[in-house]
Amino acid sequence: MLRYGKGTLLTTVLAGLLALSLLTAGCGSTTQTKSTAVSVKAMKVLQQDTAVSHDYSGQIKSTSAVTIKPRVSGEIVEKYFTSGAPVEKGQALYKIDDRQYEYESEVLSAKSNVDKARTTLIPVLAVPVSIVGTKR
Repeated sequence: MLRYGKGTLLTTVLAGLLALSLLTAGCGSTTQTKSTAVSVKAMKVLQQDTAVSHDYSGQIKSTSAVTIKPRVSGEIVEKYFTSGAPVEKGQALYKIDDRQYEYESEVLSAKSNVDKARTTLIPVLAVPVSIVGTKR
């Protein structure tokens, strides 16, 4: 058993009585406060199905992205896909104005024809030409 001195026991008892008196001091109030009516809104509760939806703001970023680079230059005339739709490998995406390439093709064809004509005409020009029916 623990031994306490006379002063310690007396101090503990007095501290307990003081704490008890402070706790019960506000309980015995006989003064009544005047109650005032408070207006509140009341609603009728209905049982019904409610759609569950949530709206959130934010940004979505794709996990994969593709950069489209043209192999030729030119003006885009037509687009063959809708933005965000999936595309297949090798699928045509754009139509480019081909008038420039048709012109270049015609020029290259004409240059080729000129080169062919020169290769056939040079040997002919190297051979002396005699005019039929003339005497020398």
